[in-house]
This record gives sequence, structure tokens and C-alpha cells, in this order.
Amino acid sequence: MELFVGGKYVGARNCFVRVIERIHGADIYWRDDFGPNKCQAERFLRWAHSMAPDSPPPPAIGPKRRRYFTSAKIKELKSELVILRPLRDPFPYINELDGFPFMVRELIETGVLTIQKYLEKLTEALDELPRAHNRLQACTRIDGIAEMMQRLIPDVHEALASRPSSEENIERQLRVLSEGLESVNRLRENLSDYLGN
Repeated sequence: MELFVGGKYVGARNCFVRVIERIHGADIYWRDDFGPNKCQAERFLRWAHSMAPDSPPPPAIGPKRRRYFTSAKIKELKSELVILRPLRDPFPYINELDGFPFMVRELIETGVLTIQKYLEKLTEALDELPRAHNRLQACTRIDGIAEMMQRLIPDVHEALASRPSSEENIERQLRVLSEGLESVNRLRENLSDYLGN
């Protein structure tokens, strides 16, 4: 059975109809009478028994998605880790944040630690990609981690830039955050051909 956006599917017990609203990599975003939800494509296919009678037909030409990762593509994706590496470093000049309001300082400290954790997860996911049984799921995971970093980095950058500073370490961290955001944006863009965005 083909999964496509706008398709209506009936479960094995024939009691619910789910409409696919979005497909992103291995993730299916759907809606039924109870509201929106998401699951992996494999799980959706296990649930779906048939197409609903009022479902539109599948599109004649679906979104083009690359299926195979070359070693060059994997190397290109991993090359972004080199640019992101400075984000992994501890925040050695935490005492220079004393002039920031307490809540802003907390946001910066927590944000930096969270970015470092996401970077660790991203490194693991990219290392596992060549050996992944289901590369589409691995790619979806990598994109999800990168998306979280893409949302968090601007918040930390804005908080850090909220107080004018001529301190070299703060300026350096702002540059590192900007370069990290550019790198994460490139990473997600490189994955989009495989995820069907």
C-alpha cells in the first residue's frame, strides 16, 4: 500500500480513518477524529488495512526522494561536525556572564549545555549512519536532532548578544554560535533530498 499526503486509510478493525497530513523521512504525520499524531511509516503500514473509499488516488508522480547514500555524501554530512566541534567545548568563561541578569545567564548556561548534548547525539547518529539497517530512519533522527539545534542556537545567541560586550570570549562564542547555526542549516539542507521535504 502506498502512503501519500492526503491519503485516507482505514485500520484493520475498520473503526477509524486516518488522513496523512505530512510525510517527513520515516515519520508519518496523520490526523483522525481524536486529533493529530505521528508515527513511523512501518507502524502506520501495520495499522492500515486498506484505503478509505473516499480517499483520493495516489499522485501520479510522488515527491522525488534519493534512496541511496554514497560514501561521499556521508563524508559530506560528517564534515559539518568539524565546524560544530567548537560548540562541544566547555564554556570556560562562565564567570564573564556575571553582568547578565540571572534569567538570561540561566538561559545561556542551560542552552549551551543542551546544545552540547544535542551535538553528542548528532555525532553518534552520524557515526551510525553507514551501518544503519534503515537509513531513512537514521536520516530522520539526524534531521530531528539538527532541527532542535536549529531552534536552540538562535535563542542562546540572542541571549548572549543581549548585553553589549567588547569581551573577546563573548564575541568568540557569538561567532561559534553563528557558524554552528550555518552548519546545522547546511546539514538539514543536505538531508532534504533523502527525506522528501
